[in-house]
Order: sequence, then structure tokens, then C-alpha cells
Amino acid sequence: MDKEQRHTTYRKFETVRVNGAAHAITAPIRAIQHTAHPTSVQTGKLQELQEQTNKWMILVLAAASSFMTTLDSSIVNIGLPSIARTFHTGIGGATEWIVIGYLVVIAAVLLTFGRLADIIGRKTIFMTGLVVFILGSALSGLAPSLLLLILARLFQGLGGALIFSVNVAMITSTFPSHERGLALGLNAVVVALGVAAGPTIGGIITQYLTWRWIFYVNVPTLIRLVPLCWRSD
Repeated sequence: MDKEQRHTTYRKFETVRVNGAAHAITAPIRAIQHTAHPTSVQTGKLQELQEQTNKWMILVLAAASSFMTTLDSSIVNIGLPSIARTFHTGIGGATEWIVIGYLVVIAAVLLTFGRLADIIGRKTIFMTGLVVFILGSALSGLAPSLLLLILARLFQGLGGALIFSVNVAMITSTFPSHERGLALGLNAVVVALGVAAGPTIGGIITQYLTWRWIFYVNVPTLIRLVPLCWRSD
């Protein structure tokens, strides 16, 4: 009987030791898991925050560049009389090509640049468009003759076409389906504002500065977008 009691006691004692050992072994593993879990969650949150920031940055890039390119399609109309007086020509005839040439170039090469973006990448096309548009704006403001002004506007139109060919694609590829409509709607509003605000802004600039500032105004605005585009994915 004493033997049985001792055996039972030892069995209970051994069970407790085994359980205790198992608990001692598993405790550090649980501690490691508990320590590692917040790190993975924190990394996931950082990645999600970065994605959210990046997509809105791309929307700002697309909308701001679209605003400036559409603004330039209507802002020049108000400045045509001043341009004609500067170069001693009439408003009709060759002077009208300052506006027409810009739009014709955009329409002529838009699809070509869109296909080119599929081959070499949208970011490359967009950044090239920004640089070309900035140079075209600066050259238009510096033009010493009507012919050089028209050529500078044609060159500026190439930059506008490069930007237009990828801005909507950039938005649709970045935003998920449930936010895509909002992003495209905001971009469309900004584009419409650029067309509508052109005559007003052009009138103010022509009244208080000179017609050359109609083109110069693009330069500092778009230069700020270049580093933003460089940092975006």
C-alpha cells in the first residue's frame, strides 16, 4: 500500500515536472512570437501608409500637370493682341498659329506617345514631358520673333502630348477599383478648371505684366513637380 502511494505520488510529481518543463520550454517561444508579431504588423502598416501616400502623390502630379497643359491652351488667347502689337502683325493669319500649332501637335502625337509609354514606361514619358514643357514655355517667353514663338509653341505642344498620354493611365494603374472613380473625377475637375481659368489668368497677367509671363508662369510651377515625380514609384 505504501509502495502504491509512493508510486502514485512520484507519478504525480513527475507529471508536474514534465508539465513544468514543457511550460518552461514553450514560454520563450511564445515570447519570441509575441515580440516578432508587433514588428510585422508595424511593417505592414508602414507599407500601407507608403502606398496611400504614393497614390495621392501621383494624383497631384497628374492633376497639376494637366491643369498647366490645359491652361496653356486657353491662356494665350487673351494675349494675342499684345503679341501681335509686339511683332507688328495682325491678330489673324500667322499669329493664330501660336494657339493652333500647340493643339495640333498634341492631337497629332498623343496616341504615338501613349504607345511609347507602354514600351519604355510611363514615368520616363511623364518626366520627359515635364522637362520639354518647361523648356518650351521658357523658349516661348524668350522668343524674339513671331516665327520662333510659333516654333517654341510647337515644341511646348510635344511636352503637353507627353504629359497627356500617360496622366490618366498613371491614375488608373495606381488607385484600386473602389477609389478609381474618385481619382479620375478629381483629375477631370482640375482639367476643366484649367480650361476655364485660362482667359481670366491670361487677362490678369497681360494687364499687369507682359504677355511673356503667360509662358513664364509655367516654369516655376512645373519645376516643383520634377523632384516629386522623381521620388514617386
